[in-house]
Amino acid sequence: MGVALTPYQRARWLECRLARDGPPAAGLDVRVRGPVDAEALRRRLDRLAERHAALRTTVHDGDDGPVAVVHERARVDLRLKPASRDQVLSLRADPVALDARSLGLTLLELLGRPASPAPTPAPAPVDDERDRAYWEGRLAGEMGALDLTSGRRREGRAATGVAVTAELGAARRDRLLRLAAGCAVPIHAALLAALQLLLRRYTGEPDVVIGLPVALVADAIGWHANSVVLRQELSGDGTARDLMRATARTLAEAVEHRASPIERLVGRLDPARGRAGGPFPVVATIDAATGAAALAGHWEARKQAAIADRLLITKTDIAAEDDCEQLVGSLRRLNPAAPIHQVVDGEIDPALLFGVGPLDLARRSPGFAEWLGETAVSGAHHEHHHEIQPFCLTAEAPLDWARFHDWLGGLRLAFGERLLRVKGILDLVGEDGPVVVHGVQHIFHPPVSLPRWPDADRRSRLVLIARGLDRRFVEESWRVVTTD
Repeated sequence: MGVALTPYQRARWLECRLARDGPPAAGLDVRVRGPVDAEALRRRLDRLAERHAALRTTVHDGDDGPVAVVHERARVDLRLKPASRDQVLSLRADPVALDARSLGLTLLELLGRPASPAPTPAPAPVDDERDRAYWEGRLAGEMGALDLTSGRRREGRAATGVAVTAELGAARRDRLLRLAAGCAVPIHAALLAALQLLLRRYTGEPDVVIGLPVALVADAIGWHANSVVLRQELSGDGTARDLMRATARTLAEAVEHRASPIERLVGRLDPARGRAGGPFPVVATIDAATGAAALAGHWEARKQAAIADRLLITKTDIAAEDDCEQLVGSLRRLNPAAPIHQVVDGEIDPALLFGVGPLDLARRSPGFAEWLGETAVSGAHHEHHHEIQPFCLTAEAPLDWARFHDWLGGLRLAFGERLLRVKGILDLVGEDGPVVVHGVQHIFHPPVSLPRWPDADRRSRLVLIARGLDRRFVEESWRVVTTD
C-alpha cells in the first residue's frame, strides 16, 4: 500500500517524469583511500534502513497519482568503483524518496559517524496563518524583475540556465570567513549577500528576489525540503557589512516560516510581478514571401507563431496565392487557436489587434470559446511525433485550487520553456464565477476572477500548446488532478 507524497515531493516527481533523458537518480560519489569492505558496508546499510524508512522507499505511479512504497530491504544502490590509486564509493537512490543531503547523512552513518540518530517522518504541509501573514508582508507590492540578459547575447545557451563553479582559493576563503565572523553572520549569509549585490550591479534592479531550498528537519534522512523566498531591498547607502547582517536576518526569518509549501502560498497570495511578471497579449507577424522557409528552418520562428494570440500575414500583395495558403496551413498546425489575419498593403483594422488578452474577458461579455480556441485545438491533428502539439483538457466537476496549482506548478518547474502557451477557464471549489489562468513558458499572469459564467456550461477548460511533451502523460496526470 502506497503513501501519498508531500507537495515538495510531488513537484520533484513531476520534474523527474518530464526529464528528457529519463528520471535521474539521487546520487553521491566519494573518493576513498585504502581497503574498503563493500559487503560490510551493505550490511551496515541494511541495519540503517531498518531505522530509516526513507532508505527503503521508492516512488511509483498509483491509480490516483504517485505514491511512496516502503519495502522490507534497503533500496539504496551501494557500489565501489575502481579509480586511479583509489576507489569511488557510489550511492544511488530514488530521487523523490531521498535527496543528496540525505545521502550525505547516510554516508556519515555508514562510516561510523552518527548524523541522524532517530528516524524522522516527513513533515505534513502546513497552512499556518502566521506564515501566511509573514509572507504576505514580505511579498507585498510589485516585485522587481531581474533582466539577466541586458545587452549581452548568449548564443546557443539554453534558457534553463547553467551551473557555474568557481574556486575561491585558500587566501580568499580565509578572508571571507574572517569578514563573516566579524559581522557575526554565518558564511552562507555572507555568500548570499555577495550574490544579491552582484545581481544588483548586473541588472540595476534594487529589489532582488532569490529562491532558496531549505531543510524542514535538520539532520534527518528523507526528502524534507521546501523553498523560501529571500527578498532584499538594495537601494540604500549601507556598506557590504550592513548587507550581510540584513541578509542574515532575512534568511533567519524566512527559515522560521519555512513550513508552508511556498508554491501554495504564492498561488494564494498572488504577489504582483514586475515588468516580466505577466504575459502581454502577443501579436506575431509572418512574412508571406519568406514565412514558410523561416518556419521550416528556425525553431524560434515556430515558437513565436505557437505562442501568439493573433497571427498577421504580411506582404500578401507580393506573394503567390499558393504560398499564402501553404503558410496558413503551417500556422494552423502550429497554433490552431489563434485567429489569422492578412495585412493588405500594410493596412489592417486596428480593432483586430486589441481585446486579445486574458484581462479583456473581465471587461466584456465573456467569449470563452473564442479566447481559448478550444474547438480549433480539439479538431487539430495530434501527431505524437510532431514537434509542437496542442492539448485541450476539460473537467466536469469543480477543481480544488491547491491541487490544480501543484500540478501546473510542477509542469512549469520541470518543463517551463517547452510550455509555450497555457489558457484556461476554471470552475473552482468555493468560487461563484470562473477563474482565468494564462501563461507563456515560465511567466504566468495572476489569476483573474470573473463575476459570472456566460451560460450553463461551467466545465473547466484548459488549452496547452507545448513542445515535446508526452501526450499520454499530460492527459493521465490531468485525470489525477480532476479525480476525487
